[in-house]
Amino acid sequence: MTYSRFVIAGAIIGAVALAGCSIQGSTSVECTGDPLLVVNPSSAILATGDTLTLQALLQTPSCDLIYVTADSMRWKSANPAVVAVDSLTGVVTAKANGTTMVTGTKLGTAITGSTTLQVLGGQTP
Repeated sequence: MTYSRFVIAGAIIGAVALAGCSIQGSTSVECTGDPLLVVNPSSAILATGDTLTLQALLQTPSCDLIYVTADSMRWKSANPAVVAVDSLTGVVTAKANGTTMVTGTKLGTAITGSTTLQVLGGQTP
């Protein structure tokens, strides 16, 4: 099944492509996979003290991409000393130098997605 009716931000296209979907041009996605949670951004570099709101898209078995509202998600940081995350809103705060993953889970499912966040001291490069 091919969808050509939407444009997705570059970070999300990259994550979808890595998750078993192939990109055909800049606005067409062919999907053959299972349900998937795509986190935007798929990675980021932050300065200590920066905040960022994570977002999620659910790729359904029929290959539709659906925005997942914050109240349907729960978030967890693998290392809260590096990046803290508000489990209800998906707002992350860079705490200390390092790299960690933040994982989101769609409520009522076992479907998860993650992002890799790197924190550098000083200003964001």
